Amino acid sequence: MKDSKDSANTPTSLHGQTHLGLAGTLHLQKFWTLGLLGLWMALLFFSPVDPNYTSGELLDHAYAWKETGLLYPSLQSAPYRVLNYPPLYLAATRWISHLGLPLKASGHLVVWAAVLGSALLLNRWLVSQGNSRAQALTVLSFLGASYAALSHAALFHLQWPAVFLSLSGLFLLKEPKSLRMSFLAGILLGLACLMKQTQTLSALIGLLWLLRYHRRHALSTGAGLFLAGLAGGTWIHFVFGDLAWRHLITYTVGSYSLRQLVREWGANVLPWLFFAFGAFRWAFENPTHRRDLRTWFLVGTTLGLLATGRIGSGAQYFVEWSVAVVLCWGPILAGKAQFFHGRWALPLLLIQLLVADLATAGRLTGDVFRLRQRLSMLPALCEKLPKDPFALVPIGEPGLARACGHGAALHPFIMAELSREGLWDQTPFLKELENGTYPVAVLPFDPREGPRGFDRERWTPSMLMAFRRNYQVSEDLSGWKVLEYVRKRE
Repeated sequence: MKDSKDSANTPTSLHGQTHLGLAGTLHLQKFWTLGLLGLWMALLFFSPVDPNYTSGELLDHAYAWKETGLLYPSLQSAPYRVLNYPPLYLAATRWISHLGLPLKASGHLVVWAAVLGSALLLNRWLVSQGNSRAQALTVLSFLGASYAALSHAALFHLQWPAVFLSLSGLFLLKEPKSLRMSFLAGILLGLACLMKQTQTLSALIGLLWLLRYHRRHALSTGAGLFLAGLAGGTWIHFVFGDLAWRHLITYTVGSYSLRQLVREWGANVLPWLFFAFGAFRWAFENPTHRRDLRTWFLVGTTLGLLATGRIGSGAQYFVEWSVAVVLCWGPILAGKAQFFHGRWALPLLLIQLLVADLATAGRLTGDVFRLRQRLSMLPALCEKLPKDPFALVPIGEPGLARACGHGAALHPFIMAELSREGLWDQTPFLKELENGTYPVAVLPFDPREGPRGFDRERWTPSMLMAFRRNYQVSEDLSGWKVLEYVRKRE
């Protein structure tokens, strides 16, 4: 039997008088999450551009596919672009656009549907494991303290749709009873891999867990996964051709950097240290918890975060990890764990929420300022670009070109990486810069001074030299330099 001191600090009901302050804070957290998410979604839905580099690349791919019929082009001629992702997200976006919506709005609707679906699945999972509806909503509100989860819920991006499909498959496996449902779970996990290759980790987590505790269902799930993969591979091969496999396999590159790993973990894991500590403490508290699929999901996605050491990775890799962490907080808030014994846990939870909310708000505020800067200079930028709508533009962010009705001549980051790896010959592009194929270029820096920060990863030294030799800055638009081609003197 617990003594009176322990009983006074055990949250058997977080909405009781004992923890009135905590309960009030958690209520505010729900409104915070809903309000911030609603404002962020509305802001980006009506904006012609997102403050995210990858979103701009994906949007450029979507428009190029619609205009040319090619989603995975050859790299022998402009535009030089690589789609490292499977086609499912852009296919869904294009299908919805046939209803008369712009491509960007269609992509946002796909993401919104995935976010809503994920919230419903998480709610059902938590309630089925003993949480009240109020507690389940509280756990879900923690995602409002995750910059990765919140920001990508509104971007033109495939991360949430991929997480939704993986979560759907794992939800069906959490208490496997029907071989038919296990087979369906395998199909959903396979579809997630067709949304984004990294979801193979979630599929592997599910299969390994079944092999350990429910072997009879592992074969059924594996069969569904194989069938989805076979059907998806056939679709990709016959619709998009052999070049698709080069984009998805050969051209998926990225060097690893300890600095990159520290930077991403510092920005996304550090503000969630107490959440993560609580989740792991619950996961390994006793043998029953260690056998729970949520524990395997948490450990697997945490190990997957090592991939963030690859240059070019970002906050999107932390979305699924955030989901795994909050799933493990369900039993903690239900009072079914020993976590809240002692006086330190409740104050630390309040501090955790405050720190994570402030970190998320701060980063989103930076995104909003970045978006406002882009929107304010967009009319002037569009005026400077060629009048020919089919003219391609070398530009630092492909999304800006698309906001002006143009395609990007190349996607800087991936093409620079491919050049460094010897997988792409940049000579044709350099010759185009020398010959004035592109009368206007737009960079977020003066090439005479050189790039800083992430822009150093997006251009090769030869590209920068070609810009310096053949272009001069004609106008500065809120830090974006409009470069005009200057004919070389003999």
